[in-house]
Amino acid sequence: MRLEELVGQIGFENEAQEFKRKLDRENYIGWLKTVSGFANAHGGILYVGMDDEEKTLIGFSEREADAERNYFNQIVTEHISPLPQYEIDFVPYTIRQKMRYILKISILESESKPLYVKQKGLYNAYIRKQGFTTGCTPTEIYDMVIHSRRMEYDILPTKTLFNPKEFSRLYSTYKKQTGKQLTEKMLQSIGFFDQHHFLKQGALFFKDDYSGEKTAVDMNIFQGTTKGANRILALNKFRGNILDGIETAMQFIGKNTNNGIIKTQNGRIDILGFPVRSAFEGVVNAFAHRDYYLDNTQIDIDIFRDRLEITSPGSFQGGEINTKEYDLSHIISVRRNALICDVLVRLKYMEASGTGFDKIAEDYRNADHGHKPYIYSSDLQFSLILPDLTHSEGVQANSIDFNCLSETEKRDEILVKILRFCLPEKKTVGEICSMLGISNSSYFRKKRLIPMVEKGYLEESKERNRKVYKTNKDTISI
Repeated sequence: MRLEELVGQIGFENEAQEFKRKLDRENYIGWLKTVSGFANAHGGILYVGMDDEEKTLIGFSEREADAERNYFNQIVTEHISPLPQYEIDFVPYTIRQKMRYILKISILESESKPLYVKQKGLYNAYIRKQGFTTGCTPTEIYDMVIHSRRMEYDILPTKTLFNPKEFSRLYSTYKKQTGKQLTEKMLQSIGFFDQHHFLKQGALFFKDDYSGEKTAVDMNIFQGTTKGANRILALNKFRGNILDGIETAMQFIGKNTNNGIIKTQNGRIDILGFPVRSAFEGVVNAFAHRDYYLDNTQIDIDIFRDRLEITSPGSFQGGEINTKEYDLSHIISVRRNALICDVLVRLKYMEASGTGFDKIAEDYRNADHGHKPYIYSSDLQFSLILPDLTHSEGVQANSIDFNCLSETEKRDEILVKILRFCLPEKKTVGEICSMLGISNSSYFRKKRLIPMVEKGYLEESKERNRKVYKTNKDTISI
C-alpha cells in the first residue's frame, strides 16, 4: 500500500516534506536537522512509517506509534531551542485485517528564528531548501534574525496543557499576597496559556513540580573578598519553581546576614548587613530578567566578607554597562520576560513601574561611597552588588593595576578578574569559569579567552591535553 492512497498526491521529497521508516535512535541528529530546517524555512511535513524510496507503507502498531510520538516529543524538547511548533497525527490504514498507523508530523514555520539543534554542547542552525536540509550560512542566520518576529523565551508555546491543580503554590501565594482568589481568566489575560489551554514556556517555571535547569540557583559563602578565597559554605544548586527559588534564596541570605549597631546620642540603632528589601528586589530581578535562552547557566548568589553579589545570566536589558554604576535611581529597567514579570507583578513581588532600583538606593541613602550598591553588566551576565553595611571598610578595591589595558578595558571587571586569577599560576578554562561563576562554554572561550590571548594579555599553553592560561607578567605592574 502506498501513501498516496491515504493522503492524496505527495510526490517526491522536497522543501516541504520528507519520509522516514522510523525515528533513528542512534543518529537522531539527522532527523532533528530536518525538523529544525522546516521550522527555519516555511514549515513542512515529516512522514514516519514508510519506505522513503518506494513510498510504500510500513507503519506501526498502535503501541509502536505511540512510542514513536513520545520519543519525538522527548528528543525535540531536549535538543532544539527554541521549541518548534508542530502537530502529530496518526494516519490509520488496514492491511491484512490489522490496523496500522503512520505518523504525520506537521512542523510550522517558526515565529522566532533561527532554531538551533544542540549536539555535544554546540548549537547549529539548519534550513530546508530544494529537498535537502543543510547548515545555515552566516548570511542566512542574519536574515532570519532580521526578519524573524523575535519572541521572548517565556512566551514561546509548549505542548503542556494547563491544569490548575499543578499550580497550588502560585494560587496560595496569590491568596496570601492579595487576599483574593486567582482565576483562570486572569491567568489567560496575561498570556499564561493560549486559547487551547496550552501553557507558555514561562508558565512552566511556576509549576509545583518544575525541576529543570532554567531556574537553577547557586548559593555560596566565601571566606574572603574574592572567589579565590577558601569557601566555607557551598550549597547545592536549587532546582524548583520560581516562587520556591525566591523563598530559598531569601532564606539563605537572611540566615547569613550579619547584624550590627550604630551608636547614637540616645542609644543605638540595629542594622542588618544586607537590607531585606534590597536583597529581595535583587533576587526577584534576577528571576524576572535573566536570559532564559542561555542554557547551562544559573543565578549566582555569593556572600563575601564585604558584600552580597546577585548575578543572573544575560546582559542588562537596557544596554551593556561596563563600569560600576552607582546611581541606581537613574537606571531604566526594561523587561526581558513580560509573562514572568506580569505574574510577579500580580503577586506584588515587583511593581509594574519598575522601581526596584529606587528602593535599593533608598535603603542605602545614608551610606558612604564604600558602602554604596552598584550594578555591572557584561555580554554574559548582570550583577547587583550590595555592600555589607556592618563591614566597616566597605567593598575593597584590588591594588593590582594592569598597565596594558585601555581605560575601557580597565572598567571591564570580568576581564580584570581573569587576569588577576591567572596571575599567580596557570589556570584551566574550567577553573576560570568556576571563579567567575559561569558555565564552561565555547562561547566564553571564543568571546573572552581567545581575544585576550591574541592581545597578549594571556599566555596559552597545554598541560595533560588541556589548555591552560596564565597572565603575561610583562603587561602588568603591581
